[in-house]
Amino acid sequence: MLSPMTNAWTSSETLTGCMRRKGIGRRDFLTYCAEVSALLGLSSALTPRIARALENLKRPPVIWLQLQECTGCVETVLRTSNPSIGDLLLNTISLDFQHTIMAAAGDAAEAALHDAMRENRRDYVLVVTGSVPVKEDGIYTIMAGRTARTVLEEAASSAAVVLAVGACAHWGGVQAASPDPTGAVGVAEIIKNKPVVNIAGCPPIADVVTATVIHYLTFGRLPELDSE
Repeated sequence: MLSPMTNAWTSSETLTGCMRRKGIGRRDFLTYCAEVSALLGLSSALTPRIARALENLKRPPVIWLQLQECTGCVETVLRTSNPSIGDLLLNTISLDFQHTIMAAAGDAAEAALHDAMRENRRDYVLVVTGSVPVKEDGIYTIMAGRTARTVLEEAASSAAVVLAVGACAHWGGVQAASPDPTGAVGVAEIIKNKPVVNIAGCPPIADVVTATVIHYLTFGRLPELDSE
């Protein structure tokens, strides 16, 4: 069996080229596209459109911020088996910043965040887990000398899509329970100048996160959302 590292999807390669190199046939690819279409609740007639959108896709850049949370959402991703965490990072997305699993720390980690934002301006998917503390000027979550709110607002300003993943990012989660000493709120309470997709759950369903990203890549817009 080939390890993810030996068969990784390179940054300059399209998805079709990567699949061809791995020996994955057209039939298997279309089957996957049909499954994604069903997961999104779309007509099977749209499967060819999803396929066309994904064929020329390059690894989408992702920045993942962890704010006030228990890391449960990240732990869920680390324990997935299909795809494995190795396949997810090396063959599915370009995860340019993520506190828990990145090798860099300190100044190097901050540089990676700012480089990713600058190089992929308006193109990256911003994933946020955890609530945003707003009491006492946000002192309860400090990242490189800045509050979680400041970091979130900066990252969201250049993002193509903002996904608030998990109960904490959605509405504040357990941190928002009375007496709520940190003033925990969801991402949408802070980011008002662009749509925020709330993917609820504690932890959320990984397939829903994936399907949301694929919908955006296919149609150039977010899926239809409810009021929550």
